[in-house]
Amino acid sequence: MRRAAILFILLVAVGSIAYQAPYIKVIGEGWIYAPAVSQVGGRYVGALVNISLIVTEGSGNVYVSTSPLTEIDMQATAQIAARTACNLLGLNFSKYDFLYMVRADSIIVGGPSAGAVMTILTYSVLSGKPINRSVMMTGTINPDGSVGQVGGVKEKMEAAISGGAKLFLVPPGQSVVTTYSYSYKKIGPFTVRYITSQRVNLTKLAREKYGVAVREIGDIREALSYFLGVKISEKESVKPSYPSTIETVINEVNSRIKSETLRILGEASTRKSQANPLLYYTIVQLIAKANSTSRLAEQAPTCRKMLLYRESLSLAKEAELLTYSETSDALEKKVKEIVSDFS
Repeated sequence: MRRAAILFILLVAVGSIAYQAPYIKVIGEGWIYAPAVSQVGGRYVGALVNISLIVTEGSGNVYVSTSPLTEIDMQATAQIAARTACNLLGLNFSKYDFLYMVRADSIIVGGPSAGAVMTILTYSVLSGKPINRSVMMTGTINPDGSVGQVGGVKEKMEAAISGGAKLFLVPPGQSVVTTYSYSYKKIGPFTVRYITSQRVNLTKLAREKYGVAVREIGDIREALSYFLGVKISEKESVKPSYPSTIETVINEVNSRIKSETLRILGEASTRKSQANPLLYYTIVQLIAKANSTSRLAEQAPTCRKMLLYRESLSLAKEAELLTYSETSDALEKKVKEIVSDFS
């Protein structure tokens, strides 16, 4: 009996030596809060999303786990965030695997607006730099490190403040936003909805009501200085490279889209005074969108043409709300022609 027991122990020992579980080296892990927008009872409210990240040695894979499920664009956002952080640090993206876990109490609207925050988190995990929890931000991330505009900035600011933020970073041009309130009046068998627009200075509101600072930033390098105390010049970071022929095409696309956007802007401005008062707020929003797209084309000559295409189509969809439908049709047709020329 004793001999059998000894033999069993030896077999177990040999078996454990023969089989070894795969070894995965963890480079680091961390988490960050991302202000987001959730739909509750038919209205949009701010919410905080917890995003955690584990980075291991790997081969350039990016995994995203979300609960509850979010839109598919969250996956593309994670890819850009991981690659951008590696570029900023001068690291080889293909030598790491990234696992992002997104947790929220309710369904979140959209995913790209967390791009800048995910880049900050990735940089923190890869570099070992701790995150300043009193800072929060919103904004998309582009491959060149620029921060793009998002929606629901006021609601996100309120969520960030409720989460303890003392500094809230927003994309360029979004420290002042337009909010809308709705009222309804019954006229016979019909219900008329009245829309009132109001410009809100978030910097002033946050400072006077909450004692919180709001600042605009246009590049992820600026955000890193607030979150991690890291200062990176553009020369130190690795910029995406483009063949000269591709860059020429992109510059031409940007120039043509900018020209068309400015034409639509002028047309909308001319017709603003002629519009029905109930449509005034829509035209104001259209002009703001046109200005934003024009700046994007002017300031980011190496920006992806599809990014500008998406922005311009968004502008066209906004314009469809107007009675002047030919405006949006003309813009959408022109943008499609421009992009198809270089597809």
